[in-house]
Amino acid sequence: MCGIVGYIGSKTDIKNALETLKKLEYRGYDSAGVAFVKRGKIQCFKRVGQINNLIETIGKKSAKICICHTRWATHGKATEENAHPIMSYNNNFSVVHNGIIENYKYLKAKIGAEKFSTSTDTEVICNLLEYLKGDTISRVIECESLLEGSYASLIIDKCNKYIYAIKNKSPMYIACGKKGTTIASDISCLNAEYFYNLPDHTVAKINKKEITFYSNGNIIDLPLCKNIHNFESNDLGQYKTYMQKEIAETNKTISNIVELYSSSNNYINENIFKGIKNVILTGCGTAYHACCLGANWIQKNLKIPASAYIASELRYSEPILDDSSLMVLVSQSGETADTLAAGELAKDKGCRIITITNVGYSTLANLADVCLPLCAGAEIAVASTKAYAAMLAVLYLLSHATSGFIKSLQNLKEICQKFNSDNISKDIVKKVINSKRVFFIGRLDDGVTASEGALKLKEIAYIDACGYFAGELKHGTIALIENDVVVIAIITNPNLKQKTLNAVEEVVSRGAEVIIITNDKSITGYTTIFIDTAIDEELNSLLSVYPLQKLACEVSLSLGFNPDKPRNLAKSVTVE
Repeated sequence: MCGIVGYIGSKTDIKNALETLKKLEYRGYDSAGVAFVKRGKIQCFKRVGQINNLIETIGKKSAKICICHTRWATHGKATEENAHPIMSYNNNFSVVHNGIIENYKYLKAKIGAEKFSTSTDTEVICNLLEYLKGDTISRVIECESLLEGSYASLIIDKCNKYIYAIKNKSPMYIACGKKGTTIASDISCLNAEYFYNLPDHTVAKINKKEITFYSNGNIIDLPLCKNIHNFESNDLGQYKTYMQKEIAETNKTISNIVELYSSSNNYINENIFKGIKNVILTGCGTAYHACCLGANWIQKNLKIPASAYIASELRYSEPILDDSSLMVLVSQSGETADTLAAGELAKDKGCRIITITNVGYSTLANLADVCLPLCAGAEIAVASTKAYAAMLAVLYLLSHATSGFIKSLQNLKEICQKFNSDNISKDIVKKVINSKRVFFIGRLDDGVTASEGALKLKEIAYIDACGYFAGELKHGTIALIENDVVVIAIITNPNLKQKTLNAVEEVVSRGAEVIIITNDKSITGYTTIFIDTAIDEELNSLLSVYPLQKLACEVSLSLGFNPDKPRNLAKSVTVE
């Protein structure tokens, strides 16, 4: 959930490293810092808030070695004291860290609590390095062996000769260039043709020209990986925010999926479900909602029992898993910690594993038997939009793997022209802003879309919103319906139209303001957002979520918030 960049090589402006770090600001933005060595001492500069605050402070400072970090707090409030890099108690070491050290309290007691000055678990890494004996690489190797939890960390000492990296369950990549070596927690920061992907429990000792890798204290070789990252422009262009830009890129994303999955059967083919007796789909947040729809479609189209689980709950639910089970892991980043833990459980049980992700080199992609790309390109805004549509599109294709696959590709291609580009009216935005709370309702697939619509409004506009299946309203929630409450009803299934309208009438009679999102032009008498109709009713979920994403974005902007960087949230949740 934090961004890490390190550089070692020719003398360069610190600003250059921080500009690279800005590519990762969407992963954490409550504070930022940088450390480097000058005149035999580690200098550390940290600021609360965005990286630009730090850049203004740094000025024209330069160094041959630096480590920098943008933070999303897990342990300790967002203060300069708790910002990374963290210094050891004798100022001999400086550390940046992404992850959570689960045994930090034990190690802190072992070292001596009086030697700690921050509220972070990260401080135990640098203080442990100070506490241990031997040369730096010996200390780093022993330190890594003592840590429990998840960590991607860079370390410098005042000798200023090497950067040291340690890694477990959080991503870390290294690339050598002509002028120096870059280390980062995301491959988008590596402007090189090849890179190293550090495995778990690996230590790296890095200088300008050479990298030595260690596992269990022994020197090992690692293969170079081809960098196939799409270095597309992240410029905003005509848009004010990345979220607006990414919503508008939904049709392009679906087109990319159609093109890729039409060109090769290496991704989805009729053998993918061979011998499978049950399917479990799992993800977190938006990805979980995609899993709910995917489970509906797989069970309906393939007649195989399918269930969706919230990834953080799956391991504790004692699911029935064996070699006849298929686990589908859904994650935009491919690094979601809870989803990774579910995947590791599935692997231990002998399940077949499919990962659906936007990042083909990610930990979840490497875990899977089959990795299905989302083809969404860079998604910078924290709240997922075009990647959610991509998840639905890939799951839709997967649900037609054994029959009708070519037709399903044609259906996807057809809807690319059906995403409504009209802006959400100011009147609708005003109704939502002035509401006491907002309920989203629908039946079956529309009920899942209701939950996703509510999540988007909560994430970026901070409005009290909940999504419900319409039939559940009268079983408790209707007690909260009153004047100044807005109910947004999604109606795309003609067979369930009247059922949902019955619920609409129930809330109208209790004073609620109703907004309807529908493809049925015969529905009148309400404030309505009309969408187009897909050839296959399952794909209506892609079309109906589109205006809900736009609504959340417009409400956020109208309230003066930045929808790209919602408070307390980070793009990639790499800790449990």
